[in-house]
Amino acid sequence: MIDIRPDFNGEMRGLLRFDLSAIPAGATILSAHLYLTPTDANNGQVNMIYRLTSNWYEETATWNEPWGVPGGDYDPASLYGDFDAGSTGCVTRVDVTNLITGWVDGTYANYGLLITAAGPRSFARYISKDDPAHPDLAPRLDVVYIP
Repeated sequence: MIDIRPDFNGEMRGLLRFDLSAIPAGATILSAHLYLTPTDANNGQVNMIYRLTSNWYEETATWNEPWGVPGGDYDPASLYGDFDAGSTGCVTRVDVTNLITGWVDGTYANYGLLITAAGPRSFARYISKDDPAHPDLAPRLDVVYIP
C-alpha cells in the first residue's frame, strides 16, 4: 500500500519512480497521465505531486534516509499536480505531462515523484505494485509521445 497522510499516527508520503528509458532522446511528449487506485480515502482528500530532487532506493528509503530533509528531498515550488484521491476502488487519473517532459528532455534528473497530503485531516491509501491481489491496479504511467 501507498499511504498518504499528515500528522495523525505519523506523517506519510508516497514515492514513485517510473523507468522512462524506452522513450527516445528528443521525443516530444504529447501527454502523460499517472493512474492510482485508492483503497481508502477521506472525502475530498487532496494530494499533491512534487518532483524529487535526490536519488533514493525503494528497499532502503525511510522518512529520514537518504534525504537531506526528513520526509524527502523535493522542491516545494515544483508542484506538478494536485488531485482529489477519488472514491475507493475507482482509478484516479492525474495529468503529469509537464513533469514527464522535464525528465525526458533532460531539464531534470528522473528521481521520481513524491505524493503528499494537502491538508491536516487528509488520508489516502493507494494500491501499490506489491499488492498480489490487484496487480492490474498498481500505479501506472501512460505516456503518449512522438519519437
